[in-house]
Amino acid sequence: MTDREQSRGDDSHSRGHEGQPKPGADRSVRPAVKGDAHAIARIQFAELAEVFRVTRGRAPGDAQRNALIDAWGAALEVPTPPGVRLLVALHGQGIAGFAFAVPAPPVEVDGERLDAGTEIAELSVDADFRRSGHGSRLLHALADTSHTPNLRVWIGVDDEARQRFYRSSGFAPAGLRRVLELADEDPAGHASDSAETTGNADAQAQRKDNESANPPESKTLTQHLWWAQNPKFSANPSV
Repeated sequence: MTDREQSRGDDSHSRGHEGQPKPGADRSVRPAVKGDAHAIARIQFAELAEVFRVTRGRAPGDAQRNALIDAWGAALEVPTPPGVRLLVALHGQGIAGFAFAVPAPPVEVDGERLDAGTEIAELSVDADFRRSGHGSRLLHALADTSHTPNLRVWIGVDDEARQRFYRSSGFAPAGLRRVLELADEDPAGHASDSAETTGNADAQAQRKDNESANPPESKTLTQHLWWAQNPKFSANPSV
């Protein structure tokens, strides 16, 4: 059994029958640590599966799952950059959700300036642990620790569940829209990626030929920017 397969049981002790949360389990939020990479990747992979279902009509594969595990593992091996927040929600001793936020620059919206703030890049809760308050606890923790005047998040135009959640938390559309192009996996496979990094010119040429003959499938995802004033922000924090 691989490390990735073993990780699926990391937080099973906090679940009851059929994966439901145990009654009375402790619930809190803390900064992520090195050992959290597998659980964070598992939760994000479930979100990715829903995006794939809607935009591509299929599920992501093991390559995406393993890439997420590797990416979060690498991120948690180094000091967190200034302004970046990576938090996990606990249910008992298991991880029920996570939030990842990054600094956001000031923007102009209809001639008005939206000051620099914090962008919520990810806020996801395990499907088995939803409606347990974990999303709200993660959001409040971001507000507490971000030290910026506003919070922002990009939400899909058809994502009614997220719209309801953020609206109930005081967010509203800012008036900005973006369209993301979602490229499919490399049709040449990642064997060509490995060859390219070693400087194999023939492999690079073959990959370009494959890409020309089989361009990656692409679909688009339209999102609106939502924002809220940070009620925990103070321009003159007490010492």
